[in-house]
Amino acid sequence: YYSQDKQELICKLDSLAFPLRDGIPVLLETEARPLALEESHS
Repeated sequence: YYSQDKQELICKLDSLAFPLRDGIPVLLETEARPLALEESHS
């Protein structure tokens, strides 16, 4: 799903958050940040 407040695409399956740059999602695992435990279960 899309987190508007953080400007990220969230993948709960992989527990990763992908950034948006200039409105374009960067879907590279190396650019993603791991979700915190509370983020992945909300």
